[in-house]
Amino acid sequence: MRSVDFIEAPRPGTGGRPSDADVAELLLRAATELFEHGQTTKRTIEATERLGEALGVQATVFPRFGEVILRIEEPDGPRHAVVEAAPLGVDMGKVVATGRVIDAVREGRMDAASIHPALLAVGRMEGVSVGRFALLAAAGAAALGVISGPIRLALP
Repeated sequence: MRSVDFIEAPRPGTGGRPSDADVAELLLRAATELFEHGQTTKRTIEATERLGEALGVQATVFPRFGEVILRIEEPDGPRHAVVEAAPLGVDMGKVVATGRVIDAVREGRMDAASIHPALLAVGRMEGVSVGRFALLAAAGAAALGVISGPIRLALP
């Protein structure tokens, strides 16, 4: 996805809504954060469309392995944007944080100018270390062993 360092402040007379290009960027960034970090395809679509509604556009998102396609309906016809997105990792902390940003926008607790910095902050969040993941996975496997009991092999 192209890097955007600054999202324009909403212009007077636009009702506080960012430009169409900025809205597309925000929607793609939110959809990519959700999709790449383990949110289901259905919930990624729903959350992105809800964010689009809150920003005043009718948006449809098509996540698929390797890319996210965004379609925004406009009076002159639909506009499309595509970004690379590979759902190879799971970081539910980033999914929850992105969901909180979307909810804050929809509930009016976050203005349009604050969305971009909030989504950038989500992208910079640290993930779980490999060591911690391995330790917790081993603990989970041990717990399953206790619950399931010993396996008795019938030897001939």
